[in-house]
Amino acid sequence: MMISNQTSRMDVVYSDQFSESAADPSLPPGFVTFHRSNFCTYFGLTPDEFRGRSVLETGAGPGKHAAVLCLLGAHVTAVDLLESNVRAIERLKTQHAFEHLVVRQADLTQPLPDELGRFDLISSHNWLMHSEDPRRVLELLADRLNVGGRFYLSLYEAGTFRFFITQVARRVLAWEDRDVLKALIPFHFPSGFLEFSNAGDIYFENILDDFFVPYIWTFRYEPLVRFFKGLGFSVLVPHAEDEALYAIDNEALKVGFIKTAERSSGLGSLECGFDEFALTHVRDAQARALMAESAEWAVRAIAVLREGSDASLRAAFCLGLYRLRGACSRSRGVEERHRALQDYLRRVATGDMSSIRAQASSRQFFAQRADA
Repeated sequence: MMISNQTSRMDVVYSDQFSESAADPSLPPGFVTFHRSNFCTYFGLTPDEFRGRSVLETGAGPGKHAAVLCLLGAHVTAVDLLESNVRAIERLKTQHAFEHLVVRQADLTQPLPDELGRFDLISSHNWLMHSEDPRRVLELLADRLNVGGRFYLSLYEAGTFRFFITQVARRVLAWEDRDVLKALIPFHFPSGFLEFSNAGDIYFENILDDFFVPYIWTFRYEPLVRFFKGLGFSVLVPHAEDEALYAIDNEALKVGFIKTAERSSGLGSLECGFDEFALTHVRDAQARALMAESAEWAVRAIAVLREGSDASLRAAFCLGLYRLRGACSRSRGVEERHRALQDYLRRVATGDMSSIRAQASSRQFFAQRADA
């Protein structure tokens, strides 16, 4: 299998995310309980109804979601793009003696081998947004599902504060800034991330994931449903969409589909990768005006930071953005977070870099490292 430069970068990013979990084949009871319930909900099945069903677990990572499906009694085929993850799944399979777990390395933008057959269930949990071509992946996966089969999909939902921040950071940072940013994290978060009391959304790996993975697509519910209808699916378990996504930090877009027919020849486009500064999704005029002001200051701050060659400054700025996000991640509403964001962006856009937390410490650190 040819490994692209983008795939190589993804492997580097995920080595930070999965290194600990890949080395630890344990299955925490809380993890198993949560994902068991999640699979039951979005596949629309009771625990007993998984027994003996064929499941394709896609983007399997180190394999722990596949393990939960095995514990439910399913016959699981776990596939992942990265060799490092495939090795981790094999270790987990051996540790837990999963007899009905098949492991394959596969690029899901290409057809799976015919020998794998078709499946009763397909799971895509929080990885498709990092694919080079989500549309093609979904078309190919739909063809491998039996009519009457079920498809569980979890994605990044567009329109939240998380991706407003992410869009700013990704326009500022270069891939080469990654090591600099990692080195600065202890200066910005000296006590870790527990201070934000939001371990599900604010954590170390999330910074690297949002800022550096090669592809990061966001989705909206209604266009996604239209696309799946073209694939021959209807909604089995709808997504409980929040009408004011812009007022919250983060929301996963989770849907359960059922395949009612083979796909038609003509498919619509899969809308994804929304411009978070466009604000067409914001119905409240006051909120839209406030967010538009944030977008204006963001564009100006981005221009200032991209003009310079100081990687430590770019990295420190983006970590400051993430700290701001963490500080208000538990709140609901536009006013608090966007006023704070505007103040931060305005200072940088007008040349006041003192607002970038730990800048002095950052410069001292790099000076010392250069002298070493």
